[in-house]
Amino acid sequence: MKKNLLPSIVICLFIVSCGQPDIKGDCSITGNGNASCTFQNLGTAEGSICYTLSLERNQDQKWYEVGKFYPDHVVGSVGDTVVSSSEVCSGIVKPNDIVEREKFVSFSGLTMMTVVKPQSPSDWCSKHPGFGSNKDYDTAWYAGCNFSYGENETAFASEEAIVVLAGAMAGKEPGSDDSEDDSESSDSN
Repeated sequence: MKKNLLPSIVICLFIVSCGQPDIKGDCSITGNGNASCTFQNLGTAEGSICYTLSLERNQDQKWYEVGKFYPDHVVGSVGDTVVSSSEVCSGIVKPNDIVEREKFVSFSGLTMMTVVKPQSPSDWCSKHPGFGSNKDYDTAWYAGCNFSYGENETAFASEEAIVVLAGAMAGKEPGSDDSEDDSESSDSN
């Protein structure tokens, strides 16, 4: 009986050690940037995974209170996406195990506002960030964004926002009209 049992044990150990991890995660974020992820390994081998978090604006720039004070495409508009400054990683997760991880993150992106200053989720998503008489207490801080996470999340900005950023990097004021400069340079030729 021991002879028959030993090969079965060796085969089972071999199968388990040659298995694959299958790690799934579920993440959430608070308005100040505290990320919380729960990772579960449904596979047959230990493994790890790291997620980048992202916040995509779902409203036009003027919907956000701060957007009303800047030229178009400076602050960010529908589709513009910021990503977390660092990843949230599971660490080693054994098969059929669950681990929870928390990490504080800020967000940056490709619009002028997010390149100049990293954003908290509530800075980026809130209709009326901060406190004051114009604070809209009926609108949740996250109402202006769609939250997602994954291994390949990337920042995104509209073409217009990239043009504004490039212009600012070249020393041009956001919202200024360059047509006068172009006509002057063509007259002098």
